[in-house]
Parts: sequence; C-alpha cells; structure tokens
Amino acid sequence: MLARRANRGMTLIESVVAMVILAIALITLTSFLFPSVKKSAMPHYEVRAAALGQAVLNQILAVSFDEHSDREGGLARCDESGVLCTPPGQLGAESDEQPAFFNDVDDYIGCWYGANAQQQCGQGLPLTDIMGGDGVQDYRNFVVNVQVEYDVDTALGGQVTSQQTSQFKKILVEVSASNFAAYRFVAYKGNY
Repeated sequence: MLARRANRGMTLIESVVAMVILAIALITLTSFLFPSVKKSAMPHYEVRAAALGQAVLNQILAVSFDEHSDREGGLARCDESGVLCTPPGQLGAESDEQPAFFNDVDDYIGCWYGANAQQQCGQGLPLTDIMGGDGVQDYRNFVVNVQVEYDVDTALGGQVTSQQTSQFKKILVEVSASNFAAYRFVAYKGNY
C-alpha cells in the first residue's frame, strides 16, 4: 500500500498552494523588478547627454565673447575704446552666417537636432553643423537648445534692460531626448 501512495501525484491543496506561491512571485516581479529594467537605460542616457552637452559647450566656449571682440590675440574688447558689444535684443547669428563660420558665443542660439529628432526642433539646425559628422549618429534622438544672454547681477544693483550689456554672457545648453527628462548645462564666457 505504501508504494501506491507515492505514485499518486499532487493533491488539490498542494496545487492551490503552488499557484498562490507563483502568483506572489509574479506580482513581486512585475511590481519591483520589471520597472527597474526600464530605468536601467537611464545611466547610459545620462552619460550620453552629459557628453553631448559638454561637446556643445566646448564648441561654444572656443569662440569669441562677441561679434565685435578682437579675434587676433584678444587685445581689444568690446565696450572698450568706443566699440560697443552687441545689444541683448540683437544676440544670435548674423542673418546669412553658416554654422561653420560662427565666431562668437551668441551665434549658437537656437535648437539643434539629431537625425531622428527634427520634428522636435521646428526651425532648428542639425547637430552635424556644429559637431561634424563624427559621432553624431550616437545622438540621433537628441535635441539641444542653446540660449545666450548677458548675465547681470541684480543682487549687486544691476538692472536687466533691453539694451544693457555686461562683461559676462551666460550660456544655457539644454539636452533632451523624447523619452527622458532634459539636462541643463550652464557656462559663462567672460569679455577678456
């Protein structure tokens, strides 16, 4: 009789207990493990966004402070010896200036897009115009927004007006992709 009992299989209670244990395991997996798999790409995205933001900032910071600054040794600055800096309302690229010939930080104002992100930028320009063709494929879905403005310290009594310039320009670079939050990078370019 003992041999017959060993060959009978699982009872109904054992089957129900096994199903309950499997249900608890599936609930645990779907509520804790699977959402973290979705976030596992976040560090990779953050590194790529940081690299792109740094590359764009390096490109911008390598050019002159202003259109009217001396590019041959930096002996003459705008706002000195009768040469005025560009007024805040006129910041941006000159009307027909191409990105290959940008020569001051405010020329980069605008939206720059990767190969698959043009619809997010509207009237923007492709990233290949400022970064060249190398490595741009790594940033197909990225969008970079660049803003440049004069930095006026209002805490020290400075007032922001439509014609006021200062010795510093604040450069704000915002890098974003369609599925992730935007990352902001800020740099300052001095008039020296």
